[in-house]
Amino acid sequence: MPQEQPMMDGLPKVDIGKVIDGSRWSALQKLVIGMCFGLALLEGYDLQAMAYTASSVAREFGLGPGALSFVFSSGLVGMFLGSGIFGLTADRFGRRIVLVVGALVFGVGTLLVAVVGNSVETLAILRFLAGIGLGGTISTQLAMAAEYAPARARSTVVMLLVGAVGLGASVGGLVAAVVIPAFGWRMIFAIGGVLPLLLAVWMARGLPDSIRFLLAAGRADEARDLLRRVAPDAVADGPVDLVSPTDHTGRSPVASLFTEGRALGTVLVWIAYFMNLVSVYFLLSWLPVLFQQAGLSASTATVATSTFAAGGIFGGFLLGRLIDRDEHGRTHRFLVLGYLIAAACAVVASVTTQQPPLLFIAVFLAGFGVGGSQGGVSAAAASMYPTAARATGVGWATGVGRIGSILGPTLGGSLLAAGLAATSIIAVAAVPMALAAVAVAPLGMAARRRTS
Repeated sequence: MPQEQPMMDGLPKVDIGKVIDGSRWSALQKLVIGMCFGLALLEGYDLQAMAYTASSVAREFGLGPGALSFVFSSGLVGMFLGSGIFGLTADRFGRRIVLVVGALVFGVGTLLVAVVGNSVETLAILRFLAGIGLGGTISTQLAMAAEYAPARARSTVVMLLVGAVGLGASVGGLVAAVVIPAFGWRMIFAIGGVLPLLLAVWMARGLPDSIRFLLAAGRADEARDLLRRVAPDAVADGPVDLVSPTDHTGRSPVASLFTEGRALGTVLVWIAYFMNLVSVYFLLSWLPVLFQQAGLSASTATVATSTFAAGGIFGGFLLGRLIDRDEHGRTHRFLVLGYLIAAACAVVASVTTQQPPLLFIAVFLAGFGVGGSQGGVSAAAASMYPTAARATGVGWATGVGRIGSILGPTLGGSLLAAGLAATSIIAVAAVPMALAAVAVAPLGMAARRRTS
């Protein structure tokens, strides 16, 4: 039976947030989360494609591995720009159009690498193009998923998407270990380009926009129809007065990041994102090369890197469940613990390269800590802002983090060029992980200040 709803101006008054939070999982919600999950998988695959092919590309072009740091960084510069530009676009024109266009852009950019990637300069340009699309989709899909997921599972859903990026990277390593010896490195980019294009077509045909965005944009009829698909029994037939009380703001989306008690939390999340992505991209970009220099075979080095990404999947899911069940404001403690575990295990990995069983365990736990905590920071960012600024908030946090993701591969290339031992370079990743722990420690105080 439809729930009783208060009347306003003769129409039943329906709170979008309460309906979504109180609903069971509908087919529409599963469709949206499923599409976002599929997109996240392909993002993770694409993000690691260059790392898995670096040794093959360097051999074909007659370069040292460190010379490819420019290519790594160009893609991440594109992601930095895409995060900011597409975040603002999503808050103004909708989540759906950004996800479709972003998938098309990074699909085309990746596919062209397989077709015309005949020089370092061309690779850098195409990775920059793909990065713009990736930067826009990663932040926007988190905002979209957060707005369709009920509150009881919101952090888990966000963490699941962050984990899906890691899963895509991990699967990409396994695919690379099989495909590169048989078909060459270009096939990795062909696969990574075609699949996002197919997904973009599917999303263009079946992905709805955010219900909250549609209401904020004055498209109440569309929002009402989608809300009925989420919870038919909670929305009466005929016209209704949809409201989302927490989502109104008279400020620009960017200004909203620093008002109403959000300034401290925004700065802390930015710092955590920055340090997190310094360490993640430092390792993901160079681990295959570093492990080979430390004496591992190419296939073992690739699988070990996939193990790091796989650890992030499990860490994200576990931490997401803990955050959703947290009733005592201890989220920041979980994040601190995750980063400290990651830092300790990065050091352990650096001294166990000749002991593969211990190395794989250490690498998995390092990914578990830093990947899980990254998902936690993403969940914090998604829940911190109102609908009118959510994609902007997540996009800017991700964009600031992308500065770190640019510096990470550049730092690794510089240390390689300087002749530092591979094992010592791996240990360096522990430093930004520890600094991320310092940044997230005060998040509990920031949350209390915002709600007081």
